[in-house]
Amino acid sequence: YSHGISSERSNGQQDFTFNIGKEIDGKVEVTLSFAQNRDVFVGKIQAYARDLSLYKEDIKRLTKECLEDIYVGTNNIKGCIDVKNSKYLCFSIPYSKGWSCYIDGEKTEILKANIMYMAVKLEEGTHQIELRYVPQGMYLGMIISLVTLFAIIGIIASKKGYREKGRIK
Repeated sequence: YSHGISSERSNGQQDFTFNIGKEIDGKVEVTLSFAQNRDVFVGKIQAYARDLSLYKEDIKRLTKECLEDIYVGTNNIKGCIDVKNSKYLCFSIPYSKGWSCYIDGEKTEILKANIMYMAVKLEEGTHQIELRYVPQGMYLGMIISLVTLFAIIGIIASKKGYREKGRIK
């Protein structure tokens, strides 16, 4: 038997399951501790035992509705998914503010899942998903680089103008 914990998360998503180990000599000892974090709210917690012989069946059930036809580019990921009910699509990609998500071409909010990963809420139906990544500070860096480039060109041009007038040798 595998033992786990199921809980309700602060974003309303339910049925997160965490494997907390296996039974040894009929006993499982569990210690839970939670950091003082405003982003995490743990509501109802349930502990349960799950027969490991059902593991393959659980995985098969959970992979019926997953992202398919996946394309991975330099700074983007695309795919499609068909879901029978409203649910969350979780990505095993660490959460970062540089990511944005578009569902059927419309920008949508990215949520934190399992503290460090990304998730988006999906409604029933077939959806095109696109994740785009822009490193934080990239646009500011581009602007600073362009200003610096123009400043260098201006300095070179002004020195050349002084040379032509005979002021600098």
